[in-house]
Amino acid sequence: MVCKNEDGPFVWSQPIQALISTSFLWGYITTNIPGGRLAEVVGTKYLLTGSMLLTSVLTVLVPPAAYLGWQYVVFIRVLMGIALGPSFLSMHPMIAKWIPPTEQSTISALVYGGAELDTVSGLLLTGFIIENIGWEVVFYIEGCFGVVWAVFWLLIVHDNPEELPKISEKEKTYIKHKSQKMYMCQIRDSVWNNKWCIYAGFLAGPSPVGIVSGPDEDESFKPLKVLVISISVTGFRNIDLTQDGPRTVNQETQPGKLNSVMRTLDKFRIDIAGLSETRLTGFGTLNSETYHILYSGLETRKEAGVGMALRSRAKKCLVDWEPINERILRARFVTSQAKLTVIVVYAPTNDAVDQTKDDFYRVLSNVVAKAHRHDIVTLCGNFNAKVGSDASYAPAILGRHGLGEINDNGVRLIDFCATHELIVGAS
Repeated sequence: MVCKNEDGPFVWSQPIQALISTSFLWGYITTNIPGGRLAEVVGTKYLLTGSMLLTSVLTVLVPPAAYLGWQYVVFIRVLMGIALGPSFLSMHPMIAKWIPPTEQSTISALVYGGAELDTVSGLLLTGFIIENIGWEVVFYIEGCFGVVWAVFWLLIVHDNPEELPKISEKEKTYIKHKSQKMYMCQIRDSVWNNKWCIYAGFLAGPSPVGIVSGPDEDESFKPLKVLVISISVTGFRNIDLTQDGPRTVNQETQPGKLNSVMRTLDKFRIDIAGLSETRLTGFGTLNSETYHILYSGLETRKEAGVGMALRSRAKKCLVDWEPINERILRARFVTSQAKLTVIVVYAPTNDAVDQTKDDFYRVLSNVVAKAHRHDIVTLCGNFNAKVGSDASYAPAILGRHGLGEINDNGVRLIDFCATHELIVGAS
């Protein structure tokens, strides 16, 4: 092997060579960090296309700039750094949209490993090209290759699965639900005390969300000893609820039905219970033998309606409550450990028109979004949804014990959970 020790066409001192080499980083650091946020705003597809096109054009300009003077090379290298700065961090938003969390480490390693492979192969080819063709050709080849790459990237790449025209609905659903993170609030005994644990989840039917390990003899209201359930009471349309309790208005109604339900709740020492399809008009409060009841309904028609039954100690801890509409009611409680926000819902049936369902989830999303950030937020009631027994497409949201086939309301419920980082309990 023959090693030639010859100077190139430009005799530049070591400090100037160091200046040229590091000038790229001056520009790179100015756009590297903002690049991730910029990709979220304009999209990785267009940001990376512009970055590569501009860098490629500047690469082609390096040889003529070198003949003009080293100062021009430094200037172009700074511009190249500015142009290429967003490239690496801009990939994160795209990976997050396309790749499920369980596969993101592998794909990220392949994506960023490809950049290192390009560096190694480029160094090997550069020496060969310089030796046999000329140093200027290196910049021309790499610049032209970058332009071609950017054009192909612009034509075939999409920022998210929804923009890809040929993707199947099955694949789109898989990517969408697999990409949701699991945010299950699991507060273990080592955090609070050595006796209790609670799973704060998202209910889609009558089932417990707070688990107590035994009866609570202390009458003080504590979040780790609260059992919140959702029940659907459908017989209120035949009952006139007054401050003194239910009154029969026709022979079909069983006398004392409300008090019977409340006695059952009291038997199991349930502090807060969500009631759906109450069919009460207007909004206000009622008292049964053992519970204080908050309710919200339509102004005139006895349709839908939601309510919340509060045992005496829960009533003492009630901070405020808000009747949103005939399908949503919110209440907030103060406890010894944390604030607790409970939202009771009665969703439209699966046969309802899409506009009605859209309006319901739009209002519900606003209510959840306005909850205090440090509160334990629990939703209960009747979502009229079937999430199905196949949890593979949304393992971060669903459990393994669902029933039946998923319906349209089930899809909407899962989308809602994914948006607000919730899980479906009892599934």
